[in-house]
Amino acid sequence: ADPSAPASYQERPSDLGPIELAGYALEANPEPGQELPLTLTWSAQEIPPGTYSSFVHLVDAGGTSWAQDDGPPLGELYPTTSWRPGEMVRDRKNLSLPVDLPDGLYRLDVGMYDPASPGHSPDRVTLDFVRIGTEPVPPTDLTPSGVILGEQIQLQGYALVPTDKGAWTLTLAWAAEDQVQNVYSAFVHLVDETGEIQAQHDGPPGGGFYPTSFWRQGDVVMDQHTLSLADDTPAGAYRLLVGLYQPETGERLTTPEGDHLELETWTIP
Repeated sequence: ADPSAPASYQERPSDLGPIELAGYALEANPEPGQELPLTLTWSAQEIPPGTYSSFVHLVDAGGTSWAQDDGPPLGELYPTTSWRPGEMVRDRKNLSLPVDLPDGLYRLDVGMYDPASPGHSPDRVTLDFVRIGTEPVPPTDLTPSGVILGEQIQLQGYALVPTDKGAWTLTLAWAAEDQVQNVYSAFVHLVDETGEIQAQHDGPPGGGFYPTSFWRQGDVVMDQHTLSLADDTPAGAYRLLVGLYQPETGERLTTPEGDHLELETWTIP
């Protein structure tokens, strides 16, 4: 850790070519029309071969960049070719937020690139997320749940709505009980009396724009999944199961029922 860093400093080790992003300090969420100050701490793993520039982009869920700050760290005073291996360098950025910036959640992308190498795709990482405006309020018509998965994420409630013949939209309200460490995806399975899956949908909560590894205590994320049944689905009882798992390993978060939650039972005549 950097002992001279501000109190809001967070470690974020990420290799970006010959330069590592060691951490950052982000001020409180601003309002549209204000400045968003950000301090990046870089560390050269070796003497950089070129004069690099750094950038910060504020990006919405659709991929549109609303604000950016791009330029050499420390301006022209101390080019990256003069950095010493292992040295920590502070890079202060200011994003000027447009006055018409809509309320919502935005991603902060940061990276390094060599302006002398045109056409080269710059190395970048997602640094953090910034919310503009107030936290959205979950719908009041959810069926309450309150079950906590893996002591990390609570399913606050859900709503199941038919969309057309043989299809339903399931809305899940996930809430972070604490800082979540890993990336999780949600699964929704409709299983028959033998446990065979008859319909399913898997995917990261909220479509993946805001990965669970960035969730902070108190965050609430709305998550929609659509299930479709074939017209020739046999009559019988079907159970609706949901849960969370790590995509890389398949390991599921535990629940009081094992590794899933049973929300409802459907009877198809």
